[in-house]
Amino acid sequence: MALWSLGFRPFFLLAGSWAVAAVGLWLVMLAGGGWPGMPNDGIAWHIHEMVFGFAGAALAGFLLTAIANFTGRPPVGGLWLAVLAASWLSGRFAMAFQGLLAPAVVVLSDGLFPVLLAVTVARELLAARSNIPLGAIVVIFAGADLLYQLGGLSIGVEPAVTLAAAPHLFFILIALMGGRIIPAFTANWLRARGAEALPVRRKWLERLVVPLTVAVAIGDSGWPGSTLAGLLGLAAAIVHGWRLAGWRGLASRAEPLLLVLHIGYGWLVVGYALLAISAFGGVPGHGAAMHALTAGAMGTMILAMMSRVALGHTGRALHAGRPIVIAYVLVNLAAMIRVISASAGGEYHRLLTVSGLLWLAAYLIYCWVYVPILLGPRVERAQ
Repeated sequence: MALWSLGFRPFFLLAGSWAVAAVGLWLVMLAGGGWPGMPNDGIAWHIHEMVFGFAGAALAGFLLTAIANFTGRPPVGGLWLAVLAASWLSGRFAMAFQGLLAPAVVVLSDGLFPVLLAVTVARELLAARSNIPLGAIVVIFAGADLLYQLGGLSIGVEPAVTLAAAPHLFFILIALMGGRIIPAFTANWLRARGAEALPVRRKWLERLVVPLTVAVAIGDSGWPGSTLAGLLGLAAAIVHGWRLAGWRGLASRAEPLLLVLHIGYGWLVVGYALLAISAFGGVPGHGAAMHALTAGAMGTMILAMMSRVALGHTGRALHAGRPIVIAYVLVNLAAMIRVISASAGGEYHRLLTVSGLLWLAAYLIYCWVYVPILLGPRVERAQ
């Protein structure tokens, strides 16, 4: 079956579907509804499922597809890929119906997927001695989920601390991988059109940007709202902005599939700037900053990469059709409204709902367009 041939197929399908289902369930909670066995702490569930569920599936799809290129080893597929997908599904079921399950069952069900993913990625990268830092991030991702679950059993750190720190792993990944692929994709696209001015990558800046992003993660997780966190956020906004400015994003505006990567990375700049502003007492506050980084940077980059990778690996032209362009617009509008809602006073819940509905629409469009692509063969085989 084509579905189990490469990691992006099942996991981009799961990520897109869960982006719709998890936010839909979150909107049900906000409206005062629920279901049997639903989590007692809806906010914690929402954060966990967007980070470890939605983003975790997207991460798995990207890495399990890319590591074959990194290492030269055969891609992860077949039965083991199906086992990984099943472990992800068991975690989502356990988290959604945790009120009906024993705590140990929830811990084991939810923790299985990140552990298996970390073992798989580490095995491949270590065998080829390639991209070891990337493997380390996936191992930390698995450890963070286990820390969260153990914290819920009153073992170790508080779950809220883990949930505050975990999204920063994805910001680090965006800084690490985005710095490689966005200027490379842009340069290739510009060269194909005869452009002479290409993206600029400054070596000293490249050596600085990832360590600084890690420092922000430590500062904001350990001392949120502190002067240290604010200064680090300000420095990160400047450095990421300087980096992005050299990539010639505006020159790619004729191809939304490429431009959206620049926009997604730009949300890092916005989010880190808002972190700095909130630390120094400004509005709209720390929550708005984190949603600029999560709904904005993570939400946009995941949608952008899932739509691009699926086209490239199924033999299709790297061009975003009109429905996907609409999805790009909607996911960015959702992030903008979510950030604005934090300082909207009495309109907060209404704007929160609007933001959620726009997010749902964006990922519903993705599923509508890409489910046939993810389930079907490469186009060369279909001809």
